[in-house]
Amino acid sequence: GAIASFEAEVPGAQIAAPGRVTVPWLKYRLKARVGADNDIITVSIDSLHRDEACALVNQVVEGYQQFQRKMQQNSATELYGIIDKDRRRYEKEYEDALQAQDDYRKQNTGLGPELTNVDAMRTGLAALQEDLQVAERAVLSAEADLATAETLKDQPGVLAQMRIDQGDGNMALVPAPTPLSTPQAEASMLAQIEALELEREDLLIELQPTHWRVEAIDRTIAASRARMEELRRIDRDELDKFGTALLGALRQRVAFAKIAAEQLRSQADEAQTALYDVDGHAVEFGKLTARAERAKRALDATYSELQRINIDPDAGKKFLKMNSSVICVQLSKTGNSDSTE
Repeated sequence: GAIASFEAEVPGAQIAAPGRVTVPWLKYRLKARVGADNDIITVSIDSLHRDEACALVNQVVEGYQQFQRKMQQNSATELYGIIDKDRRRYEKEYEDALQAQDDYRKQNTGLGPELTNVDAMRTGLAALQEDLQVAERAVLSAEADLATAETLKDQPGVLAQMRIDQGDGNMALVPAPTPLSTPQAEASMLAQIEALELEREDLLIELQPTHWRVEAIDRTIAASRARMEELRRIDRDELDKFGTALLGALRQRVAFAKIAAEQLRSQADEAQTALYDVDGHAVEFGKLTARAERAKRALDATYSELQRINIDPDAGKKFLKMNSSVICVQLSKTGNSDSTE
């Protein structure tokens, strides 16, 4: 190709006179050298016919570049075809994997989105089991409080001092009554009664017990004693009511705690059964999912590779960068040479 192009460009060329330019002639006279520290290929021919030598070298370089472009295009096309074949194969594998997932769902009609939510189901079951443990501890605590109250039901004052709470450690389950006959109140009333009795003794030195002043003090003392006893009775009645109310509230608390625990136990059992039913299917479905994901990753990789390949030789993508420098040498008859690059 290069020789024919040269002969067309320079008819009657004398560079190879008396003959014509041939491949053996070119191999003997054409020199090519690669730069020591760059990718420049220097091509040269020693000849007395400088212009013809330059034209011939240019045709050789152009022919080589055309050959390289063709090889690059062929290599890229071949590589594109290989990767595109892989793409079609991975597309089929991915479609088959998705179809296998859909078929598995159809074959197991009782299973739905939970096939892909097994981890969420396990987390939900763990939360229910934890709540159940808390509820069971609440039952034990309520039963212990009830047993204590049953033992001390004849001592409501002791129960009032225990302050059994609602189970949250904050508010009392049944507020204890506020006593009327407190030690301070009784001490004050007893002091008043003692003072009246001393006053009565002083009066009896001069007066008879039937004297109206003495009788008035007697009535006051009796009223104070009656009031103090009434307050004690009221306190006893309030404590008895408190004890009865506390026992009733504790029994109700135990019943409610057992109901809550039973509801959680039922929910946990249902969640456990559902997980057992799904878990085996989920393992198989997970294999199908992994198969689809592998095919998808492979498919994405092939698309990425295809985007990197350019099979258009005019698109500017080159596999080989080649710079050419043509050296044309004019030889003198004396054997000296002048070179032009």
